[in-house]
Amino acid sequence: MAAITIEFTEEELAELAAEAQERGVAVDRLTHDVLMEGVAVRRRERGFTPPSN
Repeated sequence: MAAITIEFTEEELAELAAEAQERGVAVDRLTHDVLMEGVAVRRRERGFTPPSN
């Protein structure tokens, strides 16, 4: 699986940790979900349609 490294400030990481705790998930899971949600939004905005199988 491919990996991506994201650097956060201490404040950003603390905010992520608090949000993850509220949702009952790990910080890395929350970070992944937020990133993928952003990708999906941008794809919809650009009219991206996935190839049909």
